[in-house]
Amino acid sequence: MALAVTLPTNIKEIRNTHKAKVPCFDFEKFKRNGFKEFQVSEECGVVIFEGVYTLHPAIRKSLDLWIAVLKIQNDFDPVLSPESSPFVLKSTKQVSYQDILKVLDGSKVCSSVQNFTDVYLRLPGIPSNGQLTEVQWHVTISSLLFIQPIREGNFIIQPKVDFDISASTVAGLLKLGYQAVAYIEASAVIYQDGKVIIFLQSYTHFPFLERNLLEYACPMISG
Repeated sequence: MALAVTLPTNIKEIRNTHKAKVPCFDFEKFKRNGFKEFQVSEECGVVIFEGVYTLHPAIRKSLDLWIAVLKIQNDFDPVLSPESSPFVLKSTKQVSYQDILKVLDGSKVCSSVQNFTDVYLRLPGIPSNGQLTEVQWHVTISSLLFIQPIREGNFIIQPKVDFDISASTVAGLLKLGYQAVAYIEASAVIYQDGKVIIFLQSYTHFPFLERNLLEYACPMISG
């Protein structure tokens, strides 16, 4: 892969908040038509470089977060989702297996176990009492629920957004200055018969502000 001579220099200048000359392109004529000056202010926290050149070894060493690939699937349709999305009723009631069999079709019921991790991240510069950004990930699949769910009586019409995200992306965010302020190990036993799905969830919460304490304590408790 060929590498433009000015690209590593531009990245170095941008990291040092100096002016850099960035090429401009004419996408109709498919060619470069000049340069423009670009300078990042000291208040800017993140600069994103997009394109295959970020894979070049001479470029990767200059970036804090090398590659972040997110595949997003949004199942929400403002017209059809209220009709097709699942209706969710949440409860803290303790439910026995016998109670579950009374609800589900015993001839079709099947069960599975799902384990996942919730990591709560605080943006760089946000005070300790500021709003948190929630990133849910288990292995490489994440599911983030809408912040403002649609409600109908006691039920939540729950469309969801699916993310394919790697653990290395979360590690990259921590390296960029995001702070992990809470860590939740969760396990769900799922029973379903094709019509009704019952999740029995349990959580272990680690509300630590120090990342090294988090990494030390979690394996000891969760085994």
